[in-house]
Amino acid sequence: MHISNGRKFTMTAENVSDENIHVQFVRPNGKNWDSPFLPYKELKNGGTLTFVMGSRPGKWGTNSGTL
Repeated sequence: MHISNGRKFTMTAENVSDENIHVQFVRPNGKNWDSPFLPYKELKNGGTLTFVMGSRPGKWGTNSGTL
């Protein structure tokens, strides 16, 4: 995604397959991230958002404290 300041934010996924359809965890710019929301301040300078996939539903984004 191209951001208005000319920087680029890229989304990638690891371990993707026909079986690995569930998000296990997410890493914006290599950081562990528990929330299913990503604020603009994490996007505005560009970078990479990596989704790590698995074959079973994970716990990522299910903690009520992250909502």
